[in-house]
Amino acid sequence: MAKANLSSLVHELRERIAASSSTPTPNNPSDDVALEVRFRTVLPNLLHAYVLPSSSSSSGNQREVIAVVKLISHTARNFPGVFYHGKPSAVSPIVARILPFFAQPLFRSRHGVFFEAIGSLLALLRSGARDAYRQFFVDSMSLIQDTLYVASLDVNGSSRVTLKCFCEFFSGVEDLPSDNKPADGCGLLVDLTGRSRWQPFATWILKLLSKCLTEGTLYVEGLIHASFISAACSLLCYGDGDLHMACFDFVHIIGTVTNYDVIPYQNLILSITTILGMDKEGLPVFRNMAYDSSMGICLNTLYSSCPEDIVKLNAADLVNVFLQSLGRTKSHQLKVALCSAYARIAQVCPPHIWKPEYLISALYHSEPCLPLIECFEVALSTLGPHFVRGILGNNEDLTVLASEDTSTESTRLGQKRPIRDMDILSMKRQKLNEEIVVADASLDMECRSGYIVTCQTVEDACMASMDS
Repeated sequence: MAKANLSSLVHELRERIAASSSTPTPNNPSDDVALEVRFRTVLPNLLHAYVLPSSSSSSGNQREVIAVVKLISHTARNFPGVFYHGKPSAVSPIVARILPFFAQPLFRSRHGVFFEAIGSLLALLRSGARDAYRQFFVDSMSLIQDTLYVASLDVNGSSRVTLKCFCEFFSGVEDLPSDNKPADGCGLLVDLTGRSRWQPFATWILKLLSKCLTEGTLYVEGLIHASFISAACSLLCYGDGDLHMACFDFVHIIGTVTNYDVIPYQNLILSITTILGMDKEGLPVFRNMAYDSSMGICLNTLYSSCPEDIVKLNAADLVNVFLQSLGRTKSHQLKVALCSAYARIAQVCPPHIWKPEYLISALYHSEPCLPLIECFEVALSTLGPHFVRGILGNNEDLTVLASEDTSTESTRLGQKRPIRDMDILSMKRQKLNEEIVVADASLDMECRSGYIVTCQTVEDACMASMDS
């Protein structure tokens, strides 16, 4: 009987949607009311028959589960009257039945379907019951903090971890599956035993939070607090590739949509440079084009808004991974982010930190990298022409640069070098043990001249090699 109702409803829904999109005049209102009444009558039966989050109940009817969830999603978007245009008592029970599927490994490949359905239902709450919408956001933030604790336990095997969540949002909801109903009747129980369960669950909850922030910024922005942001970012230490991308996207949204300065810039940049530093013999298995793009967008957001002190603290770490990451990634977004970060480092740090010779080496990558233009512009404006010429002369790996000067190329042993630029000849070589004070007074530090010896001309380098 349930299968017949499901097939009939899907068929009728498709006809109604097709009719509404093909005819400019509105349908008969009485027809819509009749369809809404029918949906309200049949949907509870379909939910009880198919949408059962326990793996034993849903393993044999995955196709029917997905069909019902898609039906709910289409109905919420096209016939909101079925859910009384966002009445919490009509929306919350359905959300309660869908959420636990995020912790079901059996449905992992179809989690996007459940996400779309919950997103459609939350859109109804945003327009019809904003207090309930805000409460869902608050409970989701608490859930992320609790999930971080579950992740730190790293429970596998015979032990079982069940988390009670959304106690306020689902308060008063009685129509819950038996496996997900707490003994006190308050909230929702979700089995988060093992990484195969809690990682995808945390991933999609974080995506729902990002969706709420993007589409309902005015309603939830003031609810964000630092402990939640810290917990969400800390999931980078425990997550897989999908959870990492959810964290990157979330940080990007926090940094662009909200005005709160609560992002842990230092730890996030250090985490990203650590991930990039793992790129030794090739990309790690969890990194692909989508992953690098998400990471690049996040890194760009961090470096465009973080304080100058954070840039200086993380400068050496990012420069160390700059060259190899730029050459191996296929993501344009990550290349842009790396070059933008490098350019900002060059603006606030001394040259011995950001190593201008890396820019010359970057030109020898097999594929051109247009974002490097910004790096060269900053380097030229920061160093000046004489300093840049000295850098070229000391780059041992780039001897081909010497061939750019035809006069130098034609010089033979025993001949005098032609005088081409008196300003260049006036440059004095620095002694190795000479102490120099960094130009940036805010750093308040001195360093031995391990880099200043590179300030020799191309000609000096050529002569030194001939004398030896």
